[in-house]
Amino acid sequence: MESDKAWMLTTGDVIFKYNTDVLCSLGSLMSKQAVIDDILKPSWDVSDKNTLHETLEWLLEGGHSAFYRNAFNEPKGKFQREFVEEFAGDINGRELKAWDLGRFVMVARWGHYAGFLTETQLWEQLRPVCQTLQQMYDSWEEYGYHYRLGRLFWRGEVEERYEAAFEFMMYHVKSPWQMLEWQTPLDGSGPAGQLYNPYILEWDAAGELSIAQKNDYYHILLQDDPYNPYACVHYADFLRDQMDDAETALGFYDRAMQIKPDMTDAYDNISAILWNDEERRDELQAVFEGWIEHDAENYRAFLDYAIWLAYELEDVDDAYYKYQRAMELAPESDTVFASYAEYLQDFMDEPELTLEMYHKALALNPDNQKAAQGLQSFLAESKE
Repeated sequence: MESDKAWMLTTGDVIFKYNTDVLCSLGSLMSKQAVIDDILKPSWDVSDKNTLHETLEWLLEGGHSAFYRNAFNEPKGKFQREFVEEFAGDINGRELKAWDLGRFVMVARWGHYAGFLTETQLWEQLRPVCQTLQQMYDSWEEYGYHYRLGRLFWRGEVEERYEAAFEFMMYHVKSPWQMLEWQTPLDGSGPAGQLYNPYILEWDAAGELSIAQKNDYYHILLQDDPYNPYACVHYADFLRDQMDDAETALGFYDRAMQIKPDMTDAYDNISAILWNDEERRDELQAVFEGWIEHDAENYRAFLDYAIWLAYELEDVDDAYYKYQRAMELAPESDTVFASYAEYLQDFMDEPELTLEMYHKALALNPDNQKAAQGLQSFLAESKE
């Protein structure tokens, strides 16, 4: 890939690394429809060319820089006001442009992959934005620092997973940021250099990666970043869902848990694979015990364990205590109360409490179909 194009694409790479997706490229490990349904529509309200244009305009003209400018006019923006007071000197009039324009590149890349921009239109959109970034900041380090500030302003806290993605982009020897000079000419005046990087995949604009290509790419990711638990989980998901290889997937979920013992997604997915395997009940019980030990404030760990104990092991008493802990941790979760009501209906002779729990679930969420159907079933049984 030409160096100027690679430079423009990689300004949006932090979130691609965060998502364990393809760096510095025109595509994604996700299908085009998944990018639309799981990212563009829910996160950006983008569903076609017009809404993509509106979102890009917002990032260019307003974005979170507008919120930064108006922080002192927002009565509920205490954190944002403190942020402005602390970082105004570093920001020095540039507002949150690194964050807004970096996300402009990110959304434009997804928009192109989804079919809402041609490749020619993509470069036309990216070139002036990236030239602005080169003028505003002096290095990848400064750009990255200001991008992080923008995310902090938006999120209100530092996120471990994002920090890991940023550290890779900033310091890993195979990061495009390490391989491209900050002042790479973007106007076509420089030499037509070619950047070789294993993370750059040339893309057929009309197609998606094959299963084999995705598998090869995950191997590259994990070879260079072997202790990234999120990459391990993503690869395990891919093995399970697209290669029908649950056994190998279990190994990568387990690796993720070894690296990050409170890795909820790993425990959750292992339990889903082993749930109905009677020969591996001891293995699954150890997984649940590890989950509640290392992620003791996660109600999902206790809820899933309770359901499995009650319905698979028929250990009703131990399930009861796990349900109690789940309700303590998530007193506003309609899912917990609906599940507990079902457990009471199936295993306990406590009609008043069962009725109370179904009503509690529906009070928290009137659209909870499990609670509504369970209550209907319970009332029908009560009349018999």
